[in-house]
Amino acid sequence: MPKLDDIKKQITQVEQKETTESKVVEELRDPFDLNTFKKVWDEFAGDIKSQGRDFDYNSLIGDLELLSEEKVRLTIANKFQKVALENLKQDLLGHLRSKLKNSFIELEVEIRKIEEGEMRYTNREKFDYLAKKYPKLIDLKDRLDLDPDY
Repeated sequence: MPKLDDIKKQITQVEQKETTESKVVEELRDPFDLNTFKKVWDEFAGDIKSQGRDFDYNSLIGDLELLSEEKVRLTIANKFQKVALENLKQDLLGHLRSKLKNSFIELEVEIRKIEEGEMRYTNREKFDYLAKKYPKLIDLKDRLDLDPDY
């Protein structure tokens, strides 16, 4: 039967080991640049794609911007990609932090704002919009005797 002192020593040793390991993790703070970050990011994205997880892979495609020494912003297209990223975030940050040897990397996700204008449904509405934007289109329509309503 183990003695109480032996059990206390084992507990103390385990606690010291955990404290030492956590200090080692906290001290990882190597600087990185955007190019290095993108290489590691693309490596992770490639792994996801090779697993056949296309939806998750598509959520990793976006504009990356280095905001500070340890904060990166990913700009994506829609909220569905953001949901997929939230599911991947723990694995992604773990990969980035271990490969870049920086435990303080943060990822900020931003959804690209799309200007909502008047929707153009008919051919006439589409033509009028483009003609306003490119006036020479009217000359082309007249020369070729085209009807945008057809």
